[in-house]
Amino acid sequence: MLEAFFSNAAAVIWLILTVVFVVVEGFTIALISVWFAIGAILAMIAALFGGPFWLQILIFIASSGILVLATKPLSEKLINKRSVQTNADRVVGKNGIVTQEINNLKSEGQIRVLEQLWSARSVHEEIIPKDAIVTVKEIQGVKVLVEPAENEEKER
Repeated sequence: MLEAFFSNAAAVIWLILTVVFVVVEGFTIALISVWFAIGAILAMIAALFGGPFWLQILIFIASSGILVLATKPLSEKLINKRSVQTNADRVVGKNGIVTQEINNLKSEGQIRVLEQLWSARSVHEEIIPKDAIVTVKEIQGVKVLVEPAENEEKER
């Protein structure tokens, strides 16, 4: 039985493709490659029963396509549930006060904005002194990028 399986070259090709799709899925969270793996298994079964190669291709494309289209809304819903909203972006556009001089060359700087301390870097590479009022322009990782504020009133 095993010899018959491996004597069928098309079945071996579909088996290899199945393994490749499963490995690719293991490295992603997209829930896409798994459906191609199932399509490859169905095509391999057709090959083992002597189906012509055009039929194997048709089974692979049709089953993979149907599975992807049928499960895409569900997989997007599951994947989007994994993201955690932190509301950290609420500080963007707010004014804060420099609590430690901001010096990009020394990788130093800290501000207080909305009663939170943030590591800070200057947008324009300038040194911003302690107690200056700054405006948060964006967040990059755990740091805020700031520039001197036009409106000198800090946010509480």
